[in-house]
Amino acid sequence: ASGGTRGFVISGTYSRVAVTGNINITSSSTLGTAMWMYGASQLTSSAGSLTINSTSSSSGTYGLYLDASSQISGYGAVNITTASTSSSSIYLETSSLIRSTDSSGSLTINATSTSGYTLETYNNSQITSVGNMSITATSASTWAMVMRAGSKLESSAGTLGVTATTSSTLGGLFMAGTSQILSYGDLNMFANSNTSSSHYGLRMDGSSAVIKSSAGNVFLNLIGQKAFSWYDSTNLRS
Repeated sequence: ASGGTRGFVISGTYSRVAVTGNINITSSSTLGTAMWMYGASQLTSSAGSLTINSTSSSSGTYGLYLDASSQISGYGAVNITTASTSSSSIYLETSSLIRSTDSSGSLTINATSTSGYTLETYNNSQITSVGNMSITATSASTWAMVMRAGSKLESSAGTLGVTATTSSTLGGLFMAGTSQILSYGDLNMFANSNTSSSHYGLRMDGSSAVIKSSAGNVFLNLIGQKAFSWYDSTNLRS
């Protein structure tokens, strides 16, 4: 799908696109959000894989936008590749969800942005996988990844890899209070920012933010003028 105002839209509070096989979506827009999940809508593959490629080249718009309580769910492998030239590449509103539901599957996200947070998870939104999960966010101008209060990344039965890099200001990964990054197996994180003043690799900003592996190791590779900054009552566990 390609469009001027928006590329691909699932619209309506109770709208649902559900199939038992594979889903493949390629969407681009020159004037608006490339793919928009509107109003608690759902995109679900109950027995197959799910692949999304979305690109927005318009000012102030998103590669993939999930409205509050909307869902993208795949049984097998879920692969999402997004790009935006002027806003978040992926934005998850309050209580929205991206997930892979079977241990034989995996979840992979590759997101890039030249302006704006590349991947932002707003309050209580989640990206989860039963199997392995890999998330890569690359920014040319600001935070590569921002997790708001109560948001969560989790691999419940596999490994988790997080890469957040920026070539400009602020930092790689920002975690607000009560946000969580959880893995059953090994958890690997690479957070890299510009090494000039006040730029962070990883900033755990609020209380009760958590990075944890329940049955594996936690490996952190953090680069920045302030490579690792944390607040009272934050938790790093293995």
